[in-house]
This record gives sequence, C-alpha cells and structure tokens, in this order.
Amino acid sequence: SSGINAEYGTVDLRNTTHPLYAYKRSGYAITSLYRDPVSNKVWCGQKDGECYTVEPLQETLQCGVTLSGGDCEAIYKVVAKGNRVLTTAKDRMIRRYEL
Repeated sequence: SSGINAEYGTVDLRNTTHPLYAYKRSGYAITSLYRDPVSNKVWCGQKDGECYTVEPLQETLQCGVTLSGGDCEAIYKVVAKGNRVLTTAKDRMIRRYEL
C-alpha cells in the first residue's frame, strides 16, 4: 500500500528486534528486490517507478545507480546480469538498461 515506507535493512537472526542497519529512500513501498550475486549490490524497485542500487555491506548504506524511464509506474520486477538490468512495470513495458 502507499502508506508503507520504502526501507531496506539487514537483521541479525540471533536478535531480530532491531536491524543492524536500515536504508530509507522515500515514502513509497519497495515492490521488488534483487541481489546481484557477483557485485553483492541490491537492486530495489519501488511503487513510484524508481529503481536503484544499495550496497549492503558498507557501514552506511548508500545509493549507487538510479535508473529512470518509467513515468511513476510501479516496478513489479527487477533483474540484473552483468551490465544489463531488466525491469517490468505496471504499464506492461519491459525496460532494458545497459550500464
């Protein structure tokens, strides 16, 4: 729902009451997550159509790459392989990005 804030974080399974760290970018829900096994970056797709990476192994999470293309259409799925990123959105378009 639109009332859920977009937040990405990591927890210690021995103590799940508080995250080890959390990253919050906006008030829109994260609708898709994809972890690139090679670079260890996490791709986040949001309900407002924004798609970006975060690097979870740093002391503080920082946004890396931000993609544009959709016009406020919710991202349903994001997948990355090598220097290519594919996203699908509510507008039924598949977008391919070359990094």
